[in-house]
Amino acid sequence: MRIPRGSLWVLAVLLAVAGGCRAPKPESGSAGENVNDASITAAIKTKLIEQKIGLVTEIRVTTDHGRVVLSGRVENAQQRERAAAIARQVEGVREVVNELRITPGD
Repeated sequence: MRIPRGSLWVLAVLLAVAGGCRAPKPESGSAGENVNDASITAAIKTKLIEQKIGLVTEIRVTTDHGRVVLSGRVENAQQRERAAAIARQVEGVREVVNELRITPGD
């Protein structure tokens, strides 16, 4: 059985085009990762409020691919360490970076 030369050419072009079609790699993670990061942040903030860790409005929590950064201020070293311990207990947290500054209350 002979395949016409034109058909082979069309098949070659289709294979070349199809092989080059790939979804671009997401820059900021998939939707599932973003939702999970948001739920991690929310869980940490909720636990900080429940545990009455200093002025919770002064603590910022950001999460990226399970990496949590705590920033802002607390009144003492115990609050700083307790906030990091709370963050580590939340499911999905891979790393906690504690950038909280200690500034005694007014």
